[in-house]
Amino acid sequence: MVNYHLLHELSPVITGWTICVCLLRVYKKFVNPNSYDICCILVDESGDQMEATIDRRFAAVYLESMKEKQWKTITTFIVRKISEKIRPTTNPYGIWFMDHTVVTRTEPKETILFKNLTPFDYIVENSVPTNILVEIVGAIIEVGRLRNTSANMEDVNGYTINFKIMDRYKVVLTCEALGQTAIDFEENYRQYGRVNMIVALGWWRVVRPNRRANNVKIVSHGSISKFFPNPDIEEVEEIKMVID
Repeated sequence: MVNYHLLHELSPVITGWTICVCLLRVYKKFVNPNSYDICCILVDESGDQMEATIDRRFAAVYLESMKEKQWKTITTFIVRKISEKIRPTTNPYGIWFMDHTVVTRTEPKETILFKNLTPFDYIVENSVPTNILVEIVGAIIEVGRLRNTSANMEDVNGYTINFKIMDRYKVVLTCEALGQTAIDFEENYRQYGRVNMIVALGWWRVVRPNRRANNVKIVSHGSISKFFPNPDIEEVEEIKMVID
């Protein structure tokens, strides 16, 4: 029987790790218009998350085989500290694939989705670091209009849409989706949406233009940010009791 390591155990000091994880998020991070890395947010059985990066040199090899919600066993990879200013998870380390990294499909396991949901009042009270992306869940109470602020209407990066969500304690946060995330949000809301629809926002950034003022906003961050309508987590029922 294979003994898998948990994500919180990984460090650059030791090699020979073997992990069993679910691909919670898979997205492309473009280096230039014709080249991209594949980035994944992994989650293990304990619910802990970690970022994995597949360098552009190997991206074509994994493009069709790395799909969200799949469980994988991964061996032979590099663990090192994340150097980017904005981190997707609380884990300071990330995984980098090598040319002899081995990835195999495995049977699904039980895990805890959205284990590290950030309370709204922590965000409002400035108790949350702005260099780590957050996951939040709440009911949509207001949605603005999809707009394109670019002079070129075909520029996807110019799209923006604002909305507000409320938690079970009736604390309200203003959110802004940008670029392709704005387009995806608007399409999802039009398809599934209604007032008080409950959503989870995965890997969004806390932005506070003026640290002395109480004007915090939750903003999407590149391709990683995602919108999950009606997530299957217990917090949803708690919020329904408040809004119904």
